[in-house]
Amino acid sequence: MIVRLARAEQLIGQDTHYQELAKEKIELRIKRSDQLHAADIPYYFLYVSPDSEQALYWAEQNWKKVKEPSDKELLIKAQSMEVAGGANE
Repeated sequence: MIVRLARAEQLIGQDTHYQELAKEKIELRIKRSDQLHAADIPYYFLYVSPDSEQALYWAEQNWKKVKEPSDKELLIKAQSMEVAGGANE
């Protein structure tokens, strides 16, 4: 939820409260190699703080565990971001 709020905050150009909170949470989850709700991590690297390598890595990890349609969309988006050289949207 926090990463979605961070994205919304970014889109409307408001404060960076949720963006900063999301960054802290994502950094902690990466350090712990947290796989619970792993879709949040590639989402963060796709939409909040673009990083094609991290987005692809975490989208692949997520896809290995959870194969929902939304997870496939994240994987496809991360793959296309990687091919585009890190460009987002």
